[in-house]
Amino acid sequence: IFMKYARVEMAPPKLSDIPQIKAGIGKLLTTARTGAWKQQTVKEATLNVRLEWKCLLVLCRRMHWQTPYRWL
Repeated sequence: IFMKYARVEMAPPKLSDIPQIKAGIGKLLTTARTGAWKQQTVKEATLNVRLEWKCLLVLCRRMHWQTPYRWL
């Protein structure tokens, strides 16, 4: 069971996922700029933080895959 879910989590995002990721980041930035984050519930804020971390991890993985071992 572990390997089944590990493969899904470690898979790079598909091209069809990119618009959804961009929309989520855009919504987060808009919320931060307008101050609407002050009106969010704890649940909504937690989901936004999880999305932000996931996007950051995806970005780090992409950078690592595209430039492997260049620092050596």
